[in-house]
Order: sequence, then C-alpha cells, then structure tokens
Amino acid sequence: MRYLMTFTAFVFAVALPAVANERLDHEWQIHDEETNEVTDRVDDLDFLKSDLPEDHTESFFGTEPETRDDEISNKSLIGINKLRKITNTNRVPNRMVGHLSNGCTATVVSYNHVLTAAHCVYNFKTKTWKKNLKFIPGRNGSNVKPYGEWKIRRKIASKKYTQEGKIQWDVAIGIVKEKNGTSVGEYTGWMSFGYKNSLSVNNKVNILGYPGNKPTGTQWSAFCPIKKIQSQYMYHNCDTAPGNSGSPMYSYSQEEGKRIIRGVHTNGFKDGQTKLNSGPRINKTLFELLNRWVIES
Repeated sequence: MRYLMTFTAFVFAVALPAVANERLDHEWQIHDEETNEVTDRVDDLDFLKSDLPEDHTESFFGTEPETRDDEISNKSLIGINKLRKITNTNRVPNRMVGHLSNGCTATVVSYNHVLTAAHCVYNFKTKTWKKNLKFIPGRNGSNVKPYGEWKIRRKIASKKYTQEGKIQWDVAIGIVKEKNGTSVGEYTGWMSFGYKNSLSVNNKVNILGYPGNKPTGTQWSAFCPIKKIQSQYMYHNCDTAPGNSGSPMYSYSQEEGKRIIRGVHTNGFKDGQTKLNSGPRINKTLFELLNRWVIES
C-alpha cells in the first residue's frame, strides 16, 4: 500500500473574522474516483431546517457508542505532554476512526461516509483531487488492519475551499465503496456530528487520529480545552502532528449520551509567540451542509 506523508501546515498570524453563519446559496463539488468526473452543485438551501434548536445533534440511523470509559482524563499540552497511544482499536470510538492511505485521518459518520479535512482529498495548490484513497478503520500498526481497507469512491468538498482555499471550509466527506453489499459502518458503527452554539473556551475536546511522527499506522489520542472559539473556527492546545489532519474534535455529551464531533482538526496556528492547533467548527450552516452531502450521496 502506498503511504504518502501528509502534514499539518502552520498558518501564521491569520485572523479569521467572527462572522455569523452564512445563509447564502452554497456551491460544492463531487469528485467521482472511477470516472474522474467533477460535478458542480448549487444548493438554494431549501433543505435548511429553520426549526432546528439552538443546539442540535444528528446521529444517522441511531448508532450509539457502547461505553465512555476509553476517554482520556489527562491534559495534553503542545510540546509538553505526550499523546496517549491507543492499544485496543477495536473498541468504541477507536474503530470509528481510521487512517487514510495518504496519511490523513478520517471518521465514519454514517453507513458509508467518512468525515475528514478537505485538503486530505483535494490539493488546492494544484487544483487536483487526490486519487486512489483508501480508508483503514481502527488501524493498529503497519500491518494490523482489523476491518480491512475500504476504497473511497467519491469525495465531496465546498467550492469555498476547492476554489477559494478558505480554511474555515477545510472539511470533506468521503463516500466509501461497499464490499459485497456491506458498508464500512456496519462493521465499525459511526460517530455523531453536531453543533452547539453554547460551546465555549475551556470546554474540552478529544482529538483521535494518526500523527505521522509516531510509528506508522498507530492511533493516538489527546484531551484538552478549547483555547479560542469563533463562529466558524476553533483552537485547542492538544498535541497533534502531521497526519492528524482530518481528526475529529469531539466531546462526550451527557445529555445526548454519546460522543459528538464538534469540529475537524486541520492545521496549526501561530500568532506571535502563541502556538495553537485548530480547525473548522461545526456550526449550524456546516452541520446542515454535511447532512446534505451525506443524504444526497
């Protein structure tokens, strides 16, 4: 299997505007792996659920985690504390998170969809879609692939990223090809994603993925507070490394009784002497768009 190292880029002194959720028509693209065709789509947002509550979670078909005893309780600070290695990737939620064959991380969010970073499936500099991607859920080392390898047959990303390179939209959905009529989610289950307007600084998140500075194919996790939050973006100080791109930023909701992805880790951020890690926050608009991508495909 080809293994190409991807890396988490550092963005220097970038100030993101704290704008309200966008409610305009939204353009997005679908890349078909087999035909290499790209389809442009425009949504008039008729699908928007205007009666959604302030905080909402979507769990496709009701899959739930089994326990929460695999959560980490120690803080992991950038450059100070080490990440926690996951030794049993067959447990929930570890088996829901997997390694992409180009070195990124992705999470199962429905029967046959994975959530990752847009730059893991699309090269903005060359304006090309990345091909021959495979998803390896619960990978536990170079040769330990308890749920096998799954081909990504389509990728979906916003044109705000593919054409404009806006890091607030550095998220993508990968559509996983079934094997003998069986979907990847039937093996692994999947994690919910949702938005929470009351999410604030010092709320804590878990980061689960495949940092490239660790032994190939090993899964690692960190637990830390949110350090800065905006309407479309959030910053944390969990340890991350090249390969964590696409990792879920999730937390356990006592009210919902399950883990919920609140954002997608994509890059590091440096403002003066302050170093933080960061990624797009799932707000109401992104939540609705992700739902559209999953339902549409």
